Amino acid sequence: MDDLDYPIAHFKLMTRVAEWLKDRPFQLLEHTYSYRSMGSWWIRLRYRGKHFRIVFEGRDGDLTLDMSYQPVPDLLSFKLPRSEWRTIGRSTIKSSQSEEYILACLVSLLTDIDRLRQSA
Repeated sequence: MDDLDYPIAHFKLMTRVAEWLKDRPFQLLEHTYSYRSMGSWWIRLRYRGKHFRIVFEGRDGDLTLDMSYQPVPDLLSFKLPRSEWRTIGRSTIKSSQSEEYILACLVSLLTDIDRLRQSA
C-alpha cells in the first residue's frame, strides 16, 4: 500500500459505518482521523440522549467504546467543558486484520451498547 491507500481505506470504512448507523437510533456528531498517529481515529455519537465515542488507537490496535458523563453543550455556546469519558467496551485489532473484522468489532460494541452502558 502506498501513503494514500491508508486514508482511502479509512474513509471507505467510515462510509460503511455511517451506512450501518443510518437505520439505527444513533446520531453521528463528529469524526477525527490522523494519518500521523498511525491511523488513529474517533467518532462521537449520540444514542438515547447520551454521548458516546468510539476510539481506534492505531499504534496498539485498541478499539474502545466510551460513554460521556458530562453533557456536551451546544457548540454555539462557545463553552466547551471537558467531558469525562469512561470506557465501557473494548476490542483489540491487529494491523493484519481486515476492514470487515474492524467493522464487525465496531458493530458488536454498538449492538451491545445498552448492556455495556448498564454494567458501567
